[in-house]
Amino acid sequence: MTSEADAFTVSPSRLSCHAVLTSAPALLPFSIASSSAVPLRITLGSTFGDAVRFQAHDPALAHPPLGAGEGGGPLPGGGGGGDSPALLHEMNLISSVTLPPRGVVAVVLVFRPAVALTAAEDDQRRQAAAEVGAEEGGAGQSGRERAEAEARGTGSIRELSGAVLLAAHPVHAAAASRSAAPSSAPQFEARLPLSVRACRSLLRCEERELHFSNCVLGAASHKDFTVRNGSEAPLSFRLVPLLRAGRAISLAFTNLDSGAPLRAGGVEEISGFSHARLRAHLTPHAEGEHRAELLLTNEGDADSSVRLRLACRASSQPLRAKLHAPPSLD
Repeated sequence: MTSEADAFTVSPSRLSCHAVLTSAPALLPFSIASSSAVPLRITLGSTFGDAVRFQAHDPALAHPPLGAGEGGGPLPGGGGGGDSPALLHEMNLISSVTLPPRGVVAVVLVFRPAVALTAAEDDQRRQAAAEVGAEEGGAGQSGRERAEAEARGTGSIRELSGAVLLAAHPVHAAAASRSAAPSSAPQFEARLPLSVRACRSLLRCEERELHFSNCVLGAASHKDFTVRNGSEAPLSFRLVPLLRAGRAISLAFTNLDSGAPLRAGGVEEISGFSHARLRAHLTPHAEGEHRAELLLTNEGDADSSVRLRLACRASSQPLRAKLHAPPSLD
């Protein structure tokens, strides 16, 4: 892409990525090359507001290589499932870069899908609520609530389009010798198209409590539950047992769809708008009532994680269920 008067060029010519809502941002590197005979201060902005930030390219911050933002696939360190800590991309933010005559600088666009999706949903909610209010003469509270529910919590992929805004300010020699202050008005401007396919990662579990009644010491009891992916994008999650009963019980899990055992803390994946049927195997090692919690951790959005409560009553001999109430979860 070439700006007016060929003052600088940007590569690649457009940026795109796929990003599931996550605490880690999507990282899109690009470079700016000056064709000017004088130094340039390039200011950086975007039509996405707070959803877009910028950093100087730095491999120490787990930035992907140049050119990784052009293909549109999942990106290292971003919503596509990278491992880089999100806090790294809140540091050393920049709003402009200075290029020497005919110099080149590498910049990383930090795209925060959660911020962009929330803004898009807010706009949709306001528009839908206004339409409902107009249709119902201002008395459509239930209609407005439905509109808000439709705008939020959807797992469908959204196509978000905008642009990176770049403006070049020549830095005159006298100013450069003092503080490299640019001229007040930009002399060259350019737009770098930016498109993102993003959606919220939604983990659902219909069961919130599993009661294991009439358990026998040393014998496994079984309860089934279902984890659902409410998103169009694949869901990655972990099963993390949070045992309150110490060594009094042990837990194991099986994927009923594949028959394979699940590793504690291992990552499982569910395809878009699908589900996984799981089985919990609980074995008591001490008599009495025992309680535990199972954390279903959504790797794409921790706010969508679910806690599953478990309770059992164990004895050395089988008991008649009709003589005993279910174990308490309180």
